[in-house]
Amino acid sequence: MVKNPIFSADAYRNDTIQQFPSDCNVLTLKLSTQAFSFCLKSKTLRYSYEVDLNNNGTIDLKGSLPYVFIKKSDGLKFGTHKIYWTVKDVCGNSSKLSKLFTVVDAKKPTIVTKILDYQIQIAI
Repeated sequence: MVKNPIFSADAYRNDTIQQFPSDCNVLTLKLSTQAFSFCLKSKTLRYSYEVDLNNNGTIDLKGSLPYVFIKKSDGLKFGTHKIYWTVKDVCGNSSKLSKLFTVVDAKKPTIVTKILDYQIQIAI
């Protein structure tokens, strides 16, 4: 009996990703996964992903790598999103998983002070 590939234990954990942006904008994010094959022909695996930004049921990004870079220009915002990973081996077996990831702005507000200089003229 041939077993389907399995994802590493970390792949199943929903993540909260803290970012510390200097300008209040979301930073580029890299998500990756790893899986293991039981196929005797080859240990080579083919990965694919689908990203649902905002976890609203719409697939916004697709690709065929074990990692993805997601940028603000792709629509990434602070909040909760979902990624679907698929892995296939050369024996024809496959596994899928989905997980949530939440991106939060963890930078504390910065106090900004300004020196005010007023000149008063008195007319006599």
